Amino acid sequence: MRGRIGWAAAALAMAVPAGGGAIEVGVEGRIWSTSLTADLKVDTSTVTGTDIDLEDDLRIDDEDDVGEAVAWVRLGNTRISASYMEIANDSSYSITRAITFDGRTYSAGTRVETDVSLAITDVSLERPFPFAHVGDLVSLNW
Repeated sequence: MRGRIGWAAAALAMAVPAGGGAIEVGVEGRIWSTSLTADLKVDTSTVTGTDIDLEDDLRIDDEDDVGEAVAWVRLGNTRISASYMEIANDSSYSITRAITFDGRTYSAGTRVETDVSLAITDVSLERPFPFAHVGDLVSLNW
């Protein structure tokens, strides 16, 4: 982690214009409409697990609105941002078929408690690519 922060700091230092530059700092909040679709299976060395669909087998709601927090710093034409969001869902449901999970078999009608949690952290360095001009009529931007 320290190495990544060092590289980001070096990249930011190289982005500073010779005469200094304005530093912009910002914080944003976003709402995402998410859809979680997942199947899982847990085996042991001797027992093969059951393929489990989170929505169909465990009644984990697959759609939710999730908040995201973003903080960023812009120096010249370089922007460093960090974001965080957490998706969490749980259920209590009587399963309708036998499920083998982690070496243990749960029969149909067994009430299972399910808790799904996913935390996503993102750090990014954004810097524009240069423009290439070929004569007066053609310009390449990427």
